[in-house]
Amino acid sequence: MHKNSFGIAIDIGTTTLGFALVDLESGETIKETGLLNGQKKYGADVISRIRYGSTKEGLQAMKAVLQEDIETGIEAFINYAKDEESIRKIVFNGNTVMLHILMEYPLESLGAYPFTPYSTKEARLPFHALFPNQTTHRYPNAICLIMPSADAFFGGDVLMGAAYLGLGKNETYDMLIDLGTNGELLIVNKEKGVFTSTACGSAFERNINAKIKSSDIFSHLYHALRKGIVDKDGCITPPFLEKGIDLGEDLILTQNRIRKFQLAKAGIAAGMLLLPKQLGIDYEEIEHIDIAGGFGFHLNIRHAVELGMLPEKRIEKYKAVGNASLKAAIEILKEESILEYGTVLKERIDGVQLAEIEAFEEVYVREMRF
Repeated sequence: MHKNSFGIAIDIGTTTLGFALVDLESGETIKETGLLNGQKKYGADVISRIRYGSTKEGLQAMKAVLQEDIETGIEAFINYAKDEESIRKIVFNGNTVMLHILMEYPLESLGAYPFTPYSTKEARLPFHALFPNQTTHRYPNAICLIMPSADAFFGGDVLMGAAYLGLGKNETYDMLIDLGTNGELLIVNKEKGVFTSTACGSAFERNINAKIKSSDIFSHLYHALRKGIVDKDGCITPPFLEKGIDLGEDLILTQNRIRKFQLAKAGIAAGMLLLPKQLGIDYEEIEHIDIAGGFGFHLNIRHAVELGMLPEKRIEKYKAVGNASLKAAIEILKEESILEYGTVLKERIDGVQLAEIEAFEEVYVREMRF
């Protein structure tokens, strides 16, 4: 190992990017930071990004914005890493669409059935090869490692997060729920597993500049329901209907925001109820459930259960694990056994389209109620 060797872990989310600086000699995480994904101006969700990036010019524009964000995040660490030459390794993790944009892979096949990625393989290349249009040759010693994905809507963020958490090593089933702009669900044991994804929109977004977290709004909604300000159908009752529910600090909980939560929580609940059946089990048979993502880390589990997002009522089964994607990237910087196990998991699990399950529409509509 070279003296003053540092690595950087980067989690590319649809809404935010997370960064961590790691001393490769000691294994210590020196500093973490985050920023908003500048690509949001091209659309708030992955479908919008796929649509915008369907042309060469659109894809290049999003790659350029992503490069700017990445360089901004890395620059925040230079005072700690002494100089650019000391950056030896960069691990990129994220959802499939973000990693496709990073690699400048064609996006068209991600936006149309059967939603086939251009590539789901890991990649290794120098920083200057990943970003060949640099005006200066930055981070000349840095080798970039891009995480593999499972399919179009189940990326390295969840796959490597599951590997980092050690899921799927027992005969009993584990579940991972990753809450973000998309909600991904994985159920796996040591023999087999299934995964799916569901659109959550802005309901579970983690806005690092916001005055109040989405998880706090979820708790406000729980209390509004208990007080009768919101009914079981999610309707704000008079006299709050016209102006919304005042949360203080100039924040208003509107009917539209409640509807977004209902749609998102119904998708998660339907996935939790229907996905286990694809393995011939009921959700009660799942031993433990990890909840990843910034929203999940701050989520009040009891409130989520009472609001019907989490149908398993035994709260002791749940564990908030934070940003498992970034944590996985940090560990892979130090040694790659997690990457190897993630590759094993990838071959063991199969994707399921929730909308193709016969009972999905009925369950989804039912689970919109509180």
